[in-house]
Amino acid sequence: MNEHVIQTTNLTKQYGELKAVDNINLSIRRGEIFGLLGPNGAGKSTFIMMLTTLLKPSGGMAEICGYDVVKEPNKVRKCISAVFQDHTSDEWLTGREYLRLHAGIYNASQARIEELLELFNLKNWEDTTIKQYSSGMRRRLEIARGLIHCPEVLFLDEPTLGLDVQTRQMIWSYIESLNREEGVTVFLTTHYMEEADKLCNRVAIIDCGKIVALGTSEELKSVLDHNIVTIKVKNPETVMQILQELGVESETQENTVQVHTTNSGISEIYDLVRGMQNDDVELFSVKKPTLDDVFIHYTGRDIRDEVSEHRHHPLMRRGFRRGFI
Repeated sequence: MNEHVIQTTNLTKQYGELKAVDNINLSIRRGEIFGLLGPNGAGKSTFIMMLTTLLKPSGGMAEICGYDVVKEPNKVRKCISAVFQDHTSDEWLTGREYLRLHAGIYNASQARIEELLELFNLKNWEDTTIKQYSSGMRRRLEIARGLIHCPEVLFLDEPTLGLDVQTRQMIWSYIESLNREEGVTVFLTTHYMEEADKLCNRVAIIDCGKIVALGTSEELKSVLDHNIVTIKVKNPETVMQILQELGVESETQENTVQVHTTNSGISEIYDLVRGMQNDDVELFSVKKPTLDDVFIHYTGRDIRDEVSEHRHHPLMRRGFRRGFI
């Protein structure tokens, strides 16, 4: 059995002069929880759409479970499932009816429906119409639907977007459980760095259609070999001038100065702060780099326009809404 359940080689999608996905080479191991991070319009959705056979690549190749996504799309679809960001469940069906509908499509057993209702804690709501479900319950039901035919790979597009903290953590628990107990390889996209840090064995950051960073969360954070010192003062210009004289680069925003420094540099900066008037310094804090810092490091601070990557292909938007995988 091939160790890698997802493999891409120079995978590319081009619209005219725009390369939405640009020669991506990626291998994802069987049983891995893999996270794809990126700014708006970076290529995340286009990449997933090619992997799930919804969009034909312009170049390169991709294999899922050993099947070519272009040459063998039907075989690919039998071994994958996808739960997209927008709700796709029919709100006039009950939870049980919704799962039964999809079980019929995949010839799954009644026992599988019962198993999933139990796994996702939906037994008490199985005969309630989906219209009455909370957003978190509906997301749990849709993930259960994605598992109805025991897929080898589950694609989750922003699985906890818009959910409250408690529900988000519950979804995390379900994802970890199905990965551990059913051996499902999970490929997820998320804007929540905490989610990627918590769940993913490895993370890739995509920007402008290219993978710009890849590794475990700790490996990526170790690239930023420094601590982040934040100093909140009444006169940040004075602090910045002193730091500049010491050869230390800093950034300022309103009355806050931020410095990136090694462990040995912290004491020097702290001594500087101690020498100032007490009422001048409101805050002095030190923290290790987070995945958010890594993300900003690779993608920059500019806010990206919220433009859909699939605006070039209306059929793909329709496919996303239907959630037909």
